[in-house]
Amino acid sequence: MTNKQFDRYKHFSQQAAIAERKEAWQEACNLWTKAQQVAAGKNEEWCRNRADFCDRMAERQK
Repeated sequence: MTNKQFDRYKHFSQQAAIAERKEAWQEACNLWTKAQQVAAGKNEEWCRNRADFCDRMAERQK
């Protein structure tokens, strides 16, 4: 049995992408923000950009 380490970035970013596909923009924004907190390098910037996009979409949805 292998002992695999839990990848928080992968978990949060996958959940955020699923939320985006459901057009659950606020949930996606929150998840991208969580992913950003554990990301490094270009992934951190990507998460920030996705969170900003989802935030704008959530505002439009109101």
